[in-house]
Amino acid sequence: MPPRPRHPMPDHIARALEDAGLTAAYEARPPYQRNDWLGWIARARREETRARRLAQMLDELRAGDVYMRMPWRPGRRSDPTGPTPAGTPIDDYLAGLEPTRRATLQQLREDILALAPGAEEGLSYGVPAFRLGGRLLAGFSAASRHLSYLPHSGTVLSGLPAEVLEGYGWSEGALRFPVDRPLPRALVATLLAARRAELGL
Repeated sequence: MPPRPRHPMPDHIARALEDAGLTAAYEARPPYQRNDWLGWIARARREETRARRLAQMLDELRAGDVYMRMPWRPGRRSDPTGPTPAGTPIDDYLAGLEPTRRATLQQLREDILALAPGAEEGLSYGVPAFRLGGRLLAGFSAASRHLSYLPHSGTVLSGLPAEVLEGYGWSEGALRFPVDRPLPRALVATLLAARRAELGL
Protein backbone atom coordinates (compact mmCIF):
# COMPACT_ATOMS: atom_id res chain seq x y z
CA MET A 1 0.00 0.00 0.00
CA PRO A 2 1.56 3.32 -1.03
CA PRO A 3 2.00 5.93 1.69
CA ARG A 4 -0.67 8.56 1.98
CA PRO A 5 0.30 12.08 0.83
CA ARG A 6 1.79 14.52 3.32
CA HIS A 7 -0.30 17.63 3.62
CA PRO A 8 1.30 21.07 4.07
CA MET A 9 0.16 23.42 6.82
CA PRO A 10 -2.07 26.17 5.35
CA ASP A 11 -1.52 29.66 6.71
CA HIS A 12 -5.11 30.03 7.92
CA ILE A 13 -4.89 26.84 10.01
CA ALA A 14 -1.57 27.92 11.50
CA ARG A 15 -3.17 31.25 12.45
CA ALA A 16 -6.19 29.50 13.95
CA LEU A 17 -3.93 27.31 16.09
CA GLU A 18 -1.93 30.31 17.23
CA ASP A 19 -5.03 32.39 17.99
CA ALA A 20 -6.49 29.53 20.04
CA GLY A 21 -3.22 28.93 21.90
CA LEU A 22 -3.13 25.36 20.60
CA THR A 23 0.03 25.32 18.48
CA ALA A 24 2.00 23.38 21.11
CA ALA A 25 -0.84 20.89 21.58
CA TYR A 26 -0.97 20.36 17.82
CA GLU A 27 2.80 19.87 17.52
CA ALA A 28 2.71 17.34 20.37
CA ARG A 29 0.34 15.09 18.46
CA PRO A 30 1.80 12.18 16.44
CA PRO A 31 2.65 13.01 12.82
CA TYR A 32 -0.11 10.81 11.42
CA GLN A 33 -2.78 12.70 13.40
CA ARG A 34 -1.54 16.10 12.23
CA ASN A 35 -1.46 14.88 8.63
CA ASP A 36 -4.93 13.36 8.89
CA TRP A 37 -6.49 16.55 10.23
CA LEU A 38 -4.92 18.69 7.49
CA GLY A 39 -5.98 16.33 4.72
CA TRP A 40 -9.49 15.94 6.13
CA ILE A 41 -9.98 19.70 6.28
CA ALA A 42 -8.51 20.25 2.80
CA ARG A 43 -10.78 17.62 1.19
CA ALA A 44 -13.95 19.50 2.14
CA ARG A 45 -15.43 21.18 -0.92
CA ARG A 46 -17.50 23.80 0.87
CA GLU A 47 -16.05 26.59 2.98
CA GLU A 48 -18.51 26.00 5.81
CA THR A 49 -17.53 22.32 5.92
CA ARG A 50 -13.84 23.24 6.12
CA ALA A 51 -14.62 25.68 8.94
CA ARG A 52 -16.60 23.02 10.81
CA ARG A 53 -13.79 20.48 10.47
CA LEU A 54 -11.22 23.02 11.64
CA ALA A 55 -13.39 23.76 14.67
CA GLN A 56 -13.58 20.04 15.44
CA MET A 57 -9.80 19.73 15.28
CA LEU A 58 -9.41 22.65 17.68
CA ASP A 59 -11.97 21.15 20.07
CA GLU A 60 -10.16 17.80 20.02
CA LEU A 61 -6.85 19.50 20.74
CA ARG A 62 -8.42 21.34 23.68
CA ALA A 63 -9.82 18.09 25.04
CA GLY A 64 -6.42 16.42 24.71
CA ASP A 65 -7.74 12.86 24.64
CA VAL A 66 -9.78 12.77 21.44
CA TYR A 67 -8.77 12.17 17.81
CA MET A 68 -11.32 12.09 14.99
CA ARG A 69 -14.10 11.67 17.60
CA MET A 70 -12.43 8.57 19.00
CA PRO A 71 -10.77 8.26 22.44
CA TRP A 72 -7.01 8.65 22.28
CA ARG A 73 -4.39 8.35 25.01
CA PRO A 74 -0.99 9.98 24.57
CA GLY A 75 1.76 7.38 24.61
CA ARG A 76 5.10 7.60 26.29
CA ARG A 77 6.54 9.18 23.16
CA SER A 78 4.13 12.15 23.32
CA ASP A 79 5.59 15.01 25.33
CA PRO A 80 3.64 18.25 25.04
CA THR A 81 6.53 20.21 26.53
CA GLY A 82 9.23 18.87 24.23
CA PRO A 83 9.97 18.76 20.51
CA THR A 84 7.90 16.61 18.21
CA PRO A 85 9.70 13.28 17.64
CA ALA A 86 10.61 12.20 14.15
CA GLY A 87 8.29 9.70 12.54
CA THR A 88 9.00 6.07 13.46
CA PRO A 89 8.49 3.08 11.18
CA ILE A 90 5.14 2.43 12.87
CA ASP A 91 4.15 6.08 12.37
CA ASP A 92 4.93 5.65 8.68
CA TYR A 93 2.92 2.42 8.48
CA LEU A 94 -0.09 4.04 10.15
CA ALA A 95 0.19 7.07 7.88
CA GLY A 96 -0.60 4.79 4.93
CA LEU A 97 -3.99 3.81 6.37
CA GLU A 98 -7.32 5.60 6.28
CA PRO A 99 -8.30 7.34 9.54
CA THR A 100 -10.60 4.70 11.05
CA ARG A 101 -8.06 1.88 10.71
CA ARG A 102 -5.29 4.21 11.87
CA ALA A 103 -7.15 5.27 15.02
CA THR A 104 -8.06 1.68 15.93
CA LEU A 105 -4.49 0.44 15.50
CA GLN A 106 -3.09 3.46 17.33
CA GLN A 107 -5.25 2.47 20.30
CA LEU A 108 -3.79 -1.03 20.14
CA ARG A 109 -0.29 0.41 19.89
CA GLU A 110 -0.80 2.54 22.99
CA ASP A 111 -2.23 -0.40 24.92
CA ILE A 112 0.72 -2.65 24.04
CA LEU A 113 3.22 0.00 25.11
CA ALA A 114 1.36 0.61 28.37
CA LEU A 115 1.02 -3.08 29.18
CA ALA A 116 4.56 -4.06 28.20
CA PRO A 117 6.90 -1.41 29.67
CA GLY A 118 10.22 -1.42 27.90
CA ALA A 119 8.86 -2.85 24.66
CA GLU A 120 10.63 -1.54 21.56
CA GLU A 121 8.77 -0.61 18.38
CA GLY A 122 9.82 -1.65 14.89
CA LEU A 123 8.75 -3.69 11.89
CA SER A 124 8.77 -7.41 11.19
CA TYR A 125 8.01 -8.59 7.64
CA GLY A 126 6.94 -5.03 6.85
CA VAL A 127 4.29 -4.65 9.56
CA PRO A 128 4.43 -3.15 13.07
CA ALA A 129 6.04 -5.31 15.74
CA PHE A 130 7.03 -4.95 19.37
CA ARG A 131 10.07 -6.61 20.94
CA LEU A 132 10.86 -7.16 24.58
CA GLY A 133 14.34 -8.22 25.52
CA GLY A 134 15.05 -8.58 21.80
CA ARG A 135 12.25 -11.14 21.38
CA LEU A 136 9.15 -10.62 19.25
CA LEU A 137 6.24 -10.04 21.61
CA ALA A 138 3.34 -8.82 19.47
CA GLY A 139 2.41 -7.00 16.31
CA PHE A 140 -0.48 -5.89 14.18
CA SER A 141 -1.46 -5.37 10.57
CA ALA A 142 -4.27 -3.95 8.44
CA ALA A 143 -6.12 -5.77 5.68
CA SER A 144 -8.87 -4.56 3.37
CA ARG A 145 -11.74 -5.79 5.55
CA HIS A 146 -10.27 -6.34 9.00
CA LEU A 147 -7.33 -5.70 11.31
CA SER A 148 -5.12 -8.35 12.87
CA TYR A 149 -3.34 -8.79 16.18
CA LEU A 150 -0.20 -10.86 15.60
CA PRO A 151 1.08 -12.84 18.62
CA HIS A 152 4.21 -13.98 16.73
CA SER A 153 3.52 -17.46 17.96
CA GLY A 154 1.63 -20.43 16.62
CA THR A 155 0.38 -21.48 20.04
CA VAL A 156 -0.70 -18.34 21.94
CA LEU A 157 -4.19 -18.17 20.45
CA SER A 158 -4.83 -21.90 20.34
CA GLY A 159 -3.74 -22.15 23.97
CA LEU A 160 -6.36 -19.71 25.27
CA PRO A 161 -9.80 -20.79 26.50
CA ALA A 162 -12.42 -20.59 23.75
CA GLU A 163 -14.47 -18.01 25.61
CA VAL A 164 -11.56 -15.54 25.63
CA LEU A 165 -11.66 -15.33 21.83
CA GLU A 166 -15.42 -15.60 21.46
CA GLY A 167 -16.72 -13.32 18.73
CA TYR A 168 -13.39 -13.06 16.91
CA GLY A 169 -12.03 -14.89 13.90
CA TRP A 170 -8.56 -16.31 14.31
CA SER A 171 -5.92 -18.63 12.95
CA GLU A 172 -2.74 -19.86 14.59
CA GLY A 173 -0.91 -16.66 13.73
CA ALA A 174 -3.51 -13.89 13.78
CA LEU A 175 -6.55 -12.63 15.68
CA ARG A 176 -8.89 -10.70 13.38
CA PHE A 177 -11.02 -7.80 14.61
CA PRO A 178 -13.16 -5.03 13.05
CA VAL A 179 -11.55 -1.92 11.62
CA ASP A 180 -13.66 0.37 13.80
CA ARG A 181 -13.63 -1.51 17.12
CA PRO A 182 -10.39 -1.64 19.13
CA LEU A 183 -9.55 -4.82 20.99
CA PRO A 184 -10.52 -4.59 24.67
CA ARG A 185 -7.49 -3.74 26.76
CA ALA A 186 -8.14 -6.73 29.01
CA LEU A 187 -7.88 -9.03 25.99
CA VAL A 188 -4.64 -7.37 24.88
CA ALA A 189 -3.27 -7.92 28.40
CA THR A 190 -4.22 -11.61 28.22
CA LEU A 191 -2.55 -12.03 24.84
CA LEU A 192 0.64 -10.32 25.97
CA ALA A 193 0.76 -12.33 29.18
CA ALA A 194 0.46 -15.58 27.23
CA ARG A 195 3.28 -14.62 24.87
CA ARG A 196 5.50 -13.42 27.73
CA ALA A 197 4.97 -16.74 29.49
CA GLU A 198 6.07 -18.57 26.34
CA LEU A 199 9.20 -16.42 26.12
CA GLY A 200 9.94 -16.62 29.84
CA LEU A 201 9.81 -12.82 30.17
